[in-house]
Amino acid sequence: MNQFLYDKRYNCLACNEEFTTKKVRSNKARVVRQDSDLCAYFEPINPYYYEINVCPYCGWAFSDSFTPFSPAQKQTVYDTYSRYILKGPPQLCDVRGEQEAIYAFKLALGAGYIKREQLKYLAGICMRIAWLHRQGNRPDKEKEFLVAACRFFTVAYETQLDDDDTAYFLHMLAETNLRLGRIPQARRWFSQLFSPRAMLIIVLLKQLEKLGLLTGSSKRDRRLNNDCS
Repeated sequence: MNQFLYDKRYNCLACNEEFTTKKVRSNKARVVRQDSDLCAYFEPINPYYYEINVCPYCGWAFSDSFTPFSPAQKQTVYDTYSRYILKGPPQLCDVRGEQEAIYAFKLALGAGYIKREQLKYLAGICMRIAWLHRQGNRPDKEKEFLVAACRFFTVAYETQLDDDDTAYFLHMLAETNLRLGRIPQARRWFSQLFSPRAMLIIVLLKQLEKLGLLTGSSKRDRRLNNDCS
């Protein structure tokens, strides 16, 4: 296992303690297939398992997309979050299995919701949990988190939309509704995805990326399915 993983240092966003956690080496995980909602299947190791960082000192769970605390919110937010870890900070910095990965994502979902992180990141976390349940053949649990992701995507699309998010949001809204059996809603989102305006945005973004004019943060948002960590 050690040949697939490396140690990465972080400073906890909540308690500021430095800790080391495992990450997957970028050249060690191979995508063998991908579902239409961007769920990727990897061999020989799943990078999803290590996307979330969990502080071993205070238990705060966060992805690389989470923002720092403001001085005013830290204590209030953490006091609320501490209800998720009544048994003490979980130790999730070493090798993880599927259940540890799901637990880490659930902690990050709770942390991000309490801290009011951007809804698109919370939707991405819900999708990760749904994908892990899909890969574990637990359709009821998968559906539960697809419903949550769809709700977050809907509100994010209505309130936090940037032009470079348009195609991603429309695609994920169409796909999650389709997988939930909401055919009229899926048809609506797919029709918007392939509207002239949306297609123009997609073409322009591709051209900007080819020219090296697309910023790193914009590319990160477009690839939220691959970089929610």
